[in-house]
Amino acid sequence: MKLDYLDADRRGVSVSEVGTTVRAALGGIFISDVTLNNKEVNLNVKFMDNFREKESNLGKIKVTDGQGNLVPLGSIATFKNIPGTPQIKRFDFKRAKTLVGGVDEAKTTAFAINKILKDEWSTIRAQYPEVSLVFGGVEESTQESMQSLFDALILALIGIFALLVFMFHSFLRPFIIMMTIPLGLIGFSVAFFLHGRPVSFMALIGIIGLTGIIVNSGIVLIEFIEIARREGMVLHQALVKASSQRLLAVVATAFSTVLGLFPTAYGIGGSDDMLIPITLAMAWGLTSGTILTLVFIPPAYAILEDWVAFLKRVPVFSRMMITMGKTNEPSGDLT
Repeated sequence: MKLDYLDADRRGVSVSEVGTTVRAALGGIFISDVTLNNKEVNLNVKFMDNFREKESNLGKIKVTDGQGNLVPLGSIATFKNIPGTPQIKRFDFKRAKTLVGGVDEAKTTAFAINKILKDEWSTIRAQYPEVSLVFGGVEESTQESMQSLFDALILALIGIFALLVFMFHSFLRPFIIMMTIPLGLIGFSVAFFLHGRPVSFMALIGIIGLTGIIVNSGIVLIEFIEIARREGMVLHQALVKASSQRLLAVVATAFSTVLGLFPTAYGIGGSDDMLIPITLAMAWGLTSGTILTLVFIPPAYAILEDWVAFLKRVPVFSRMMITMGKTNEPSGDLT
């Protein structure tokens, strides 16, 4: 566009007004925020696409002069098609091209569309080894959320392990208890498969919460075994006594929590789509974890006891234990 400055000045039209009007017509102008379906949407006003595609329509744009009159842009400017200035965009120091698309959530999801694109790209990527595909938008946000969730899981495991070490003054006892956490994943996997539910982000949050609950059964059993051994009971008798006398306490503690989670997990009395995956993961994970912990802890404790006793008979490890001041403890005590 070439503006006739003399004619524009004679008509009382400023150059800034011309620029603002053309920019608003072609690129759009922000008006306000509008709330649609509980989401804030920026209201942007501009000419329709079919109007902006034709050069002749640009001359019909009306510009306001100093007195408030509307002046056709074609009367003070001429239009001509010329090659634009080349522009090279880069991403991670490489030439990049950005493709933007919207998704109709009523028909499909961004995850499904991205999966189709990844499948198509996997079939042709060998032909273009110098080209890479990077997803942004929802895909990027999901990856960032998953990374944050993974960091939270690591911090939770470290915190639980540190607390158990402080409680038992040992590294092997907490190791046995921490091994009960994967036992809850069995019930979680089976439950979500039978219910036909995807492993969503909220379900993974439930798994993180499950890690702090499922260790309670192991703590109860290990603590009882330790007390029994300090009273002079042999290992075999301590394991049998712990399995029998603490059975009711472990089951009652775990299943009272499970019964409190089931109404929310199955929407009894009202449902919440956000809370159902969390409570369902915690309820069934705790159910399987508790049952399997009762079976797992006694033999695992006995096996590690045997390994410690065996290592004490090895000269190298025996000298290490003497140096660490462990020789005065009862034979086979987990340290």
